[in-house]
Amino acid sequence: MNIARHLLSLSKKQFFRAPQWEQKLAVKILIGFFAIYFFGGFLLLGIVLYPILKDASLDVAPIETINQIILFYFVLELLTRYLLQKLPTAQIQHFIVLPVRKSKIVSWIMVRSAFSFFNVVPFILFLPFTIFMGSEEGHSIGLWLWWVSIVLLTGTLNFGVFLINKSKKAFLTGIFILALIVLSERWAFLPSASTLFGNGMKSILQNPLWAVIPGAIWLLVMIVTKHFLKNQFYLDRGLRKKTEKVIGSKLSFLNTKGIMGTFLKNDIRLLIRNVRTRQVLLLSFLFLFYGLVFFTQESYLKMESMLFFAGLFTTAGFMLIFGQYVPAWDSEYYNLLMCQNIAYKKYLESKWLLCVVGTFVSLILSIPYLYFGWHIYQIIIAGAFFNMGIGSFVTLYSGVLNKTAIKLNVKSKAFENTQAYSLEQFILTIPKIGLPVLIFWLAKYFFGFQGAIYTLMLVGVLGLLLKEPLLKIVERAYQKRKYETLVAFNKKQS
Repeated sequence: MNIARHLLSLSKKQFFRAPQWEQKLAVKILIGFFAIYFFGGFLLLGIVLYPILKDASLDVAPIETINQIILFYFVLELLTRYLLQKLPTAQIQHFIVLPVRKSKIVSWIMVRSAFSFFNVVPFILFLPFTIFMGSEEGHSIGLWLWWVSIVLLTGTLNFGVFLINKSKKAFLTGIFILALIVLSERWAFLPSASTLFGNGMKSILQNPLWAVIPGAIWLLVMIVTKHFLKNQFYLDRGLRKKTEKVIGSKLSFLNTKGIMGTFLKNDIRLLIRNVRTRQVLLLSFLFLFYGLVFFTQESYLKMESMLFFAGLFTTAGFMLIFGQYVPAWDSEYYNLLMCQNIAYKKYLESKWLLCVVGTFVSLILSIPYLYFGWHIYQIIIAGAFFNMGIGSFVTLYSGVLNKTAIKLNVKSKAFENTQAYSLEQFILTIPKIGLPVLIFWLAKYFFGFQGAIYTLMLVGVLGLLLKEPLLKIVERAYQKRKYETLVAFNKKQS
């Protein structure tokens, strides 16, 4: 029996026999179009990269420029893989009792990971660059082994993500290495990591034998990953519950808040104890650094609408990520909630309050942006007021369109739950993002920058004052679709 072909057949059957497979297929087709778009963009960049670098750096060879920044490319790739790459999995429970070797199943999983989008990038980005450079300056074994080394290092990251996702030791090791790279670039008394790495890549051009090192690293990481996955190939490893210290169990300060306090305690426990919600907290923290992309660039400092866009996102992380998946966070016990003698409005109000508090905490944590001046922090304050007063209600309203349950303690990528995202939710991102930018632009046109700031803050305050009628609108939408949501959550997810 060809185990690879058999496993591929089972994967197809699992997909097409799953509930709502048509919607999942439509999402995959949509993602495919986006992948083609990005493939085209990277391919175009790969074609023009050599001519651009040649014209821009007359004194430095284009490949020297690439070597100077290649380490940052790999760091960015690693971070992107960690956040976005969906690792292939197998339902090992069904194979443990069958006469199938563990090594074959693990090898199949690792082979499947090779078909990741990230593994194609070196071929469509660096291969055209290598071909053009060889045509202009002459092909050599060192040049082609330089490109092969990039492919092998990309493969190393592909397997390394397995370890980082599954092993705390590997995760901490990765954090330590990234910290060393950052410190080496910031502190002059440490040798620059990017320079050392670039010199290593340059050595491959001068002496092809040095290409053995990337090959050895790839082979070592692959063997370690395979060994690690084989050790995890047991029923108790995959299914047993970890014994963890229970935190956030009392939260007695909320006892005086009645049913609202009960809901808030449940939500806080939800955030602390579950894998998916802890990812929300991590991503919300990363949103705080969004402003650095814009506030540090001189080209954006004169574009105040773009600065406001950045300031809006800086405090919106928790609200956007958590709010749009209400009530899917409670999908595992949503039936029980709907059977209780509890006002739906209180349930929604607790979620809204959590979004508002999360935005306010983000505003406090963004105080270091005062380093860029009071002008910038005013933008962040105005965005936070709008997020709390209007954005929170729009985000909560968009959650009513979510009909896909979330498995809280299944480790997955932060953006993996794409089937829970609908076209209607996408349309509702317009008032969440486009409306405040439009208000800022119009107010700035008529009243100037300071008038725009005060207008956004006033709109946010009005939203908070009109909390009751706005919550009533949201409640009606949830009540109208309550039974559709119940039916959807009751369907067994694949």
